[in-house]
Amino acid sequence: MKKENIISIQSQVFDGFCGNNIAAFVFRRRGHIPKILNTVQYYSKFKHSGVELNSQEVDIILSEYNKDQEFMNDSNIYFLTGYIKNAECVDMVTKNILELRRKRKIHRGKSNDNGNMNGHMNGHMNGHTNDHMNNDHMNDHMNGHTNSHTHGLTNGHMDEPNGEHPYRLMNSNELKSSHQIIPQGKQIHEKDMLKNNILTISQGRKKDEELYFIENIINLNFLWVCDPVMGDNGRLYVDERVVESYKKAIEYVDIITPNQYETELLCGIKINEEKDVIKCLDVLLHKGVKIVIITSVNYNFDKDHLFLYVSFFNNKNKIVYFKYKILKIHFNCFGSGDLFSCLLLSFIVKQKGNILHIISKVLNIVQISYHEKLYKDKNEGVDKRIEQDKKSLSIKKQINKKKKKYEELKQKGLNDINCLVNFEAKQQAECELEEIRKLKEMEKGKQK
Repeated sequence: MKKENIISIQSQVFDGFCGNNIAAFVFRRRGHIPKILNTVQYYSKFKHSGVELNSQEVDIILSEYNKDQEFMNDSNIYFLTGYIKNAECVDMVTKNILELRRKRKIHRGKSNDNGNMNGHMNGHMNGHTNDHMNNDHMNDHMNGHTNSHTHGLTNGHMDEPNGEHPYRLMNSNELKSSHQIIPQGKQIHEKDMLKNNILTISQGRKKDEELYFIENIINLNFLWVCDPVMGDNGRLYVDERVVESYKKAIEYVDIITPNQYETELLCGIKINEEKDVIKCLDVLLHKGVKIVIITSVNYNFDKDHLFLYVSFFNNKNKIVYFKYKILKIHFNCFGSGDLFSCLLLSFIVKQKGNILHIISKVLNIVQISYHEKLYKDKNEGVDKRIEQDKKSLSIKKQINKKKKKYEELKQKGLNDINCLVNFEAKQQAECELEEIRKLKEMEKGKQK
């Protein structure tokens, strides 16, 4: 059995979770022993005070690693790259990865024990078919939604979740399926989703599953997963020349995981609708990327969901496209891309098999982790907050009651012709008004 070498080249922060803060934890939690190279050491995601490696320093570390690995053919090598601030460092990382790949004489096709191309993979595929694709296994993952539960990232469930792979075809009554194959170059419409030419995994036969085995798509003896961290929501947060460096590097990347904005930068195509996404997937695949995963696409017509797209050449040399519909969490999920990419690599290394199953499991974990984080934040000090809310509610009820009485007394004082009653009503109204003022002050004090 070959040894594994996972090299994670990303950012590190003193305060917070992103880049290697997440990757190091996830890899170790899942039983890997990663080699960590921090491209920057910042105070936090928002305060970029700290240390940044230059290209010479990156080269010193990676070239030394390459020397150690040059003659160690008994190990598989997996690179994960994330935030790299300047173009020179991106170029240097690319150079070292390519040098090591060349020295190891690795082809970028399908895997086998010798690291060479093998078009059939019969024995290997049959083993995985029995392990991963039997009917019982498939049925376990096709019934209902995930029941997995975690307690936040630090105690997160980074193992395989107990749940399904949500592979259902949309029908006219519900548009809640997670993914389906999109016919090449064709935009999905609701009427198309009922046609037989859209294959779903739950309908597919066992032999169809083998088309999506990652072992049949890329060489797992040497793998580069690239998260081209450049920006988000129309804002670039790296040097502009980094975009050009990634454009040159992507032809050597095995799996790329850009978000919508990063995809637009790499392809020069503005994404407004699904056909634009298909064009981008085609561009990246024809540039040489083996598997393209666009991690988060926003559409104006659906404010409550994000869409993730996956595309690759299957073992019949045909491009296939998939999409996942994901419930949007309406708060800033910092580090979600970093969590996705390191979990993706971990599941590929440990599990192999159907890439679509892997992505579903990764998405389940990411969603669960952030829902748990949101739940925890909302319920921090929940008992204290409930007690405070009860008191506030009681005060509000008293204020409303006093206001009502004040208005009644005020009206009585204005309308009553009896001077004595008029005077008494005004006095009572003023007392009620003073009580209202005191209650409001009390309410403000409780809120502090």
